[in-house]
Amino acid sequence: MKSIPLRALIPSRRVRSFTGLSLLILTSCGQPRSPAPSLVEGYGEAYKEYALWPEPAAIPVCWERFDSPSASILPILNNSNNSHGDEAKSYELRVNALSAAAIAIKWGAPSRIDCHDPDGYVSVTAPRSVWPLEAEAFESDQVKVCWNLRNVDQLTSNESVFPRSAFLPETEPFKLGRTPFLPTAENRLSIATLVTEQYQRAGIGFQGWGLCEEESPGIRIKVDYQGQDFTAQTGALLSGVKGGMHLNWGKRCDLGVEDATCVKNTALHEFGHALGFHHEMNRRDHSACEKDQTEGQGEPAAVAIGLYHAGSIMSYCRDRRELSLSETDVQAFKDYLFAPIARMAGTVPASFGGDTVYLIIEGLNLVAYRSLTTLDPTLCLNPDLYSSPRSVDETLAPDLKDLPFGQRVYVCVLGQDKQGTWQAPGAFSSVSWLRAAP
Repeated sequence: MKSIPLRALIPSRRVRSFTGLSLLILTSCGQPRSPAPSLVEGYGEAYKEYALWPEPAAIPVCWERFDSPSASILPILNNSNNSHGDEAKSYELRVNALSAAAIAIKWGAPSRIDCHDPDGYVSVTAPRSVWPLEAEAFESDQVKVCWNLRNVDQLTSNESVFPRSAFLPETEPFKLGRTPFLPTAENRLSIATLVTEQYQRAGIGFQGWGLCEEESPGIRIKVDYQGQDFTAQTGALLSGVKGGMHLNWGKRCDLGVEDATCVKNTALHEFGHALGFHHEMNRRDHSACEKDQTEGQGEPAAVAIGLYHAGSIMSYCRDRRELSLSETDVQAFKDYLFAPIARMAGTVPASFGGDTVYLIIEGLNLVAYRSLTTLDPTLCLNPDLYSSPRSVDETLAPDLKDLPFGQRVYVCVLGQDKQGTWQAPGAFSSVSWLRAAP
């Protein structure tokens, strides 16, 4: 059976924490610590509130309108040597407009140019451009510049008058640079098509993809050309949050990754957060990834599902050139959204030497569970090794005293719902920690 990556069933650090279930940890001396107070009544309610979309096969998605495009225009006096070694001077405008899909510009003597007249504009699609100015464009040592910037939603028009004295020699050579993922309807469609097709493999439907209205529910995507990519909430709490998913279409990935591929790969990652999943590399038992954000502590109150998956779309160490979900990820999304999942709440220390922990097992419509304590998580894939079924009313208290110190301990659980369906062994829930010497 395919291994299943870590998935958290509650919000990330960007939203309020959840302690809907109790966890008592006994030290080696046998003294219990009290659990944190509950914020909600029972895990069933928390599961619905934080993790599950009411209809995962029909999750609404819309685009927030792009902001009005803007540009920086820098007047430059270009000093260069011609083929004879004589110094030559030229006047140039350096245009930088990353948030525009199209640029139209014209210039001339202030008394002879009308920015409202559509004639005379020169259009290009490059966000960075160099415009040489003829000397005749100056009158009384001034030049007037008009420009129109357009993206799929907005048009910006502006004008400036530059005196000849504003044209200063460049301090370093100007590079046109790259063309980012432009704010066009075609690029929106390419993101929508990729995300829809990939998540349909797990039975998840993202629908709509039009412009957001004032009260539009679902995932509302805001695209910009700066800042970090993020989701403001996790799971169903994201519904209706304006700009709840932020995508930076001006970002760059590693060398060798095209900008368009980088943006699309990031979109697949952020939609995983929108479904309630956390970062794979933050698992306590992660390997071969040095981008753990938690210093080995793990995501607060997160639940691991299945084995660690280094290539998960939810890992910062994933291949940024990949534009498809792995089969492991697809199965994880299916198990999480459409099958029973047991929940072990609270926080077990990342390093703990006690002989007993007490865990309360709950989950949406869960009535029973089976458990396995082991040093080898691959054994948790074998349902024959688990204990006999217990009611969720019974506390899980594995005996740890015979386990060696200096090893990672796994407590794995399979849950059963009211319909008699058991959690898939490949999607076992677990909590792990390093068994430290007392």
